[in-house]
Amino acid sequence: MKYKFLAIFLLISMVLSANSIFSYYGMANQYLGNDLYSAGMSDAGKNDLFRINTSYSNPSILTSSNKVIFSTATSFGKQNYYDDNGSSFKDDGFYLPYFTAAFPVLNHRFGLQYSLLYSGNLDTYGTGVFTSEDEEEFSYDTKNSIISNVFKVDLSYALKNRFVNIGIAGNYYLGHRIQYWEYDFENSTLLDSEYEKEELFKNPGYTLGLSKRLKSISFGLSYSSKVKLEGDVDYKYGFSNEPETVEEAVYLFEVPAKISAGFTWKFVETFKLHSTFDYQMWSDTDSYDKDTATFALGLSYDPLSGYGKWYESIPLRAGFSFRELPFEINNEPITELKGSFGFSAPLKSANKRIDFGVTYLTRGDKELHGISEDSLMFSIGVTGFDIFSKKAKKIAPRDIPKAD
Repeated sequence: MKYKFLAIFLLISMVLSANSIFSYYGMANQYLGNDLYSAGMSDAGKNDLFRINTSYSNPSILTSSNKVIFSTATSFGKQNYYDDNGSSFKDDGFYLPYFTAAFPVLNHRFGLQYSLLYSGNLDTYGTGVFTSEDEEEFSYDTKNSIISNVFKVDLSYALKNRFVNIGIAGNYYLGHRIQYWEYDFENSTLLDSEYEKEELFKNPGYTLGLSKRLKSISFGLSYSSKVKLEGDVDYKYGFSNEPETVEEAVYLFEVPAKISAGFTWKFVETFKLHSTFDYQMWSDTDSYDKDTATFALGLSYDPLSGYGKWYESIPLRAGFSFRELPFEINNEPITELKGSFGFSAPLKSANKRIDFGVTYLTRGDKELHGISEDSLMFSIGVTGFDIFSKKAKKIAPRDIPKAD
């Protein structure tokens, strides 16, 4: 099958979904591919070279690791939807935001990353009345749903040197958008109907990155190319016949060019201040008309190992971010505010830990847009766990002194 690889991601996304009440207007959810340490500060700190950083949206950050290292996480929680009629609804969310791996060879670093980039999924239900020509009324139930996701797989290379760290990544984007409509009449003599439109799209791109660590400052800069995602469209009617396919490949979605910059300031031995800025040029695409900027600010506490009480040895972090969505409702911009908190549970082995995070997000204004939402998401992730190297066995012969 032409899209076997994409179909696997499609099946995963149906189970692991990130939802939004704004999904019918566009992919409202955005993820920057940052690790859970950075996500605990609302995505600030992705250019931090004072730690083993597994946020590889800037590929030059691969140079922060000197060992084979893996990192992944899962997020789950609740979304609350509201409208201007006073109605509300709760929805569940559960998704896998990223998986990363780094492989060092001398001054060279190689990396692999999977990340969920954009998403917008929603199911809605309602009722209606159909009036026939002779003015007879027939009630029906309706279901509308949309499943839309864009994933990104990166193969990265970075060179560590004393002037500036350089990184390059080949990006491969995989996406889909499925829209489904169903009408179920209460009168069994009427024909129920269902329709589905399925879009599958893909294409490669690239990312370039630079980073540098000075005495108390770490900074990074990256650029990701604009990519037109090409694919096929299937139309399905009633599911009794073979789907009608648009034979000629078309451009179905465009990922915008993105510029990212950020710094980390280690102002005392155990505290760091982080800031990041992302600018996406949506106006240069056919997807949306409005460029967007994301600004994040965070503070982290990384205690010195082996000092103080047990509770003083727990790394802590917190942050907030601001973003405008690339589309509007009622000619009004949609603002997203996010606050996050996180901490780590260091394990006995070096560079291995379990990370935890909590994020509260609010998006939209029901007075301006007619709808709004907020969410509370919990995340848990692991970092480390090198499956390729083993602990050295100290079995060399040695002299044991004899007692007098």
